Amino acid sequence: MKKELKKQAILVAAQRLFVEKGYNDASLQMIADEVGTTRSNILYHYKSKAALFEIILKDWEDEWVVTWERIKAETCHPSVQLQGFFHVFIYEDLRHPLRKAFDEFLGDADSKQKEKERWVECDQESIAFILSRGVSEGYYNIETGQMNTHVNLIVGSLYGMSDTMRQESDEQIMSAFKLFLEIYLKKIETDVNGFEGGDNE
Repeated sequence: MKKELKKQAILVAAQRLFVEKGYNDASLQMIADEVGTTRSNILYHYKSKAALFEIILKDWEDEWVVTWERIKAETCHPSVQLQGFFHVFIYEDLRHPLRKAFDEFLGDADSKQKEKERWVECDQESIAFILSRGVSEGYYNIETGQMNTHVNLIVGSLYGMSDTMRQESDEQIMSAFKLFLEIYLKKIETDVNGFEGGDNE
């Protein structure tokens, strides 16, 4: 029992320091001092700082899964689901307290490439789900064999705009995403899609 409590205390302290200082500046020694233990004791429970951070990231990922399932359950039209996805990406992902630490963690190191690709693939799967549903239900007209191109266009635009507009306000970023979505949907929506737009905020 004490072992589990110690592990939980380490996680809580680590998350607070990662949020406060970022991944690079939050050292294992700082975390140890916060908990009242030693650096070697942390490494006994978690093999490295990276391994510790990955566990914290898993909690963030679980939060996203819950949010995504809610979007799918509460919204019927695929275009509204796209709006919901964009909204969560901006207001919950880009502004997540761990975002700075997450970006530092990924960095450019080859060893982190798989983790980066896994997060991108998660977003690609979500967008593919929405577009495929839109096609199957007659809302969207996407040529056979072009689905991956459309998915990569949307995800690439999400990541590109979020990087270039990182210093802008949430409202400005959301406005840019809405403009992109409006232009994109005009290209793929059928004449009988029945979507009248709307604000997902």
